[in-house]
Amino acid sequence: VDSDFSSLLGHLFFDGSVYFYNGKYTMEYTNSSKEAMAAFSHEMKKCFNLNTTRIYKRNGKNIDWYMVQIESKKAYKHLLNISYSFSTSKDVGVPKIILNSTNEIKSAFLRAFWDDEGCISNDGALTGTTNSRQMAKDLIILHERFGIRCGLEKVHREKWAPSYKIVVRRSKDNWQKFIENVNFRHGVITKGHNIGKHKKDVLLEKFSKRYS
Repeated sequence: VDSDFSSLLGHLFFDGSVYFYNGKYTMEYTNSSKEAMAAFSHEMKKCFNLNTTRIYKRNGKNIDWYMVQIESKKAYKHLLNISYSFSTSKDVGVPKIILNSTNEIKSAFLRAFWDDEGCISNDGALTGTTNSRQMAKDLIILHERFGIRCGLEKVHREKWAPSYKIVVRRSKDNWQKFIENVNFRHGVITKGHNIGKHKKDVLLEKFSKRYS
């Protein structure tokens, strides 16, 4: 396990999927960032020596998004030995190989979560959402390893099961620890005032405006 494999696992949980359908063993990832798609493909190549099978571009309501698919029975079986499912609707948690790993590997997993599911709003709220209560609890634990204080809110949605929102507490010290130890990587904002901007740039802008 290294940071690339940790990042790969995170992306498969949060904006990805691992499934068998119509005779094909598929690892899939969707994102609005071209850089994120390239990074995922690089991680699959490095960790499994697999090349991308297909890549699609789709027109979104607010911003275009991309989907990459890679097929491999061997990789599929290896991944399901780590987690019985990569669907957060199944209430899966952070794999033990991540929970019991080094800080560098924990950081990579958290960064994948924030890139895929995180949001920095125009008023400076830093939040990330998952459908799995166990995943949310485990992510809180990972943040605490870096001294990052987070709250957890249960969000009810019509016609859907509840989701769980992780909220990074607003303070200079807490945000500083987040920026230094986790942060965003390639994620872009897909709606609202800052649509199309990189999340990490907006976060630094909000931090500087509030605390400098």
